[in-house]
Amino acid sequence: MVRVSMLQVHFKDAGRLKEDLFRYTDSLETDLLVLPPFIGSVFQDAGEYMNFFKGFSRDRKYLIVPGSFYEDGYHKAVIMLEGRVIHQQCQTHLSGPEEGYLKRGDSLDICESSIGRLGILMGNDCYHPQTGRILGLQGADIVIGLYTAEGIYNRWLQISGIWQQVQQNQFFAVECSANGYINGKWYSGRGIMHNPIWDGSDGFLEEMPENMEGLITCNLDFEKLKQLIKNYPLYRYLNKELYRKEMGY
Repeated sequence: MVRVSMLQVHFKDAGRLKEDLFRYTDSLETDLLVLPPFIGSVFQDAGEYMNFFKGFSRDRKYLIVPGSFYEDGYHKAVIMLEGRVIHQQCQTHLSGPEEGYLKRGDSLDICESSIGRLGILMGNDCYHPQTGRILGLQGADIVIGLYTAEGIYNRWLQISGIWQQVQQNQFFAVECSANGYINGKWYSGRGIMHNPIWDGSDGFLEEMPENMEGLITCNLDFEKLKQLIKNYPLYRYLNKELYRKEMGY
C-alpha cells in the first residue's frame, strides 16, 4: 500500500498558509503530500516560495508537491524530497486568456520515486486526453492533478479532467484543487483521490467538497491495480508504433 494525502486550504497570505500547513501536517504519516495550485502567489517571488518549501520538505521523509507557481513566464509545479527538487513540470496546454501571458511547456515527463513513477498535470492539461496518455505511455503509476477552474463548482467539468485520464490510462491520481479568491478570481474544485474503476468502486477513493478546508488521506492498493491491468490490459490494444511516431513515446 502507498499512503497519499491532499491538503485543501484557502490562502490569503504566506503567514496564514504557513500556519495551516504546519497545523494540518503535524505528525502526518504519509508517502506523498499534495498542496493546492497557485500557492506560489502568496509569496513575494518564485525564489521565496522555493526556499520556504525546500526548508519545509527537508525535515520530512515524504514526497511533497507544493502546489504550483509562476516563474519565467511559465506555470510550474515541482516534486520535492528532503529539501531537493526531484522533478519539475510546466503546464503545456493553455486556455485562451492564458495564451496572452503564459508560455507553453514543451514536454510531459515522469520521475522515478520510492512509491512509483510520478507525473503532474495542471490547469488546462487536465482536460486533454493526450496528456494523460503521454504520462501513461511512460509508465506513470500516480499522477498529481492540480485543478484550476474559475467560477462556481461544476461537477461534470471536473470529472471530464483527471477522472477520465485515470480511466483511460489505469493509473492512480491525487487531485488537489484551487478554492476561494486567488489573484482576484474565484475558484472552486474538489480534492479527489482517483482509482481506475474496479469491482465495488466508481473511481473515487476519497473526496473533499469544494471550498472546505482540511486534509484527506487514503491508501492506494497497487495489488488491485495490478489485477485490474492483468484482467484488462488496456495498453496492449493501443497502436504503440503510431504513438512513438507521432508523440515520441
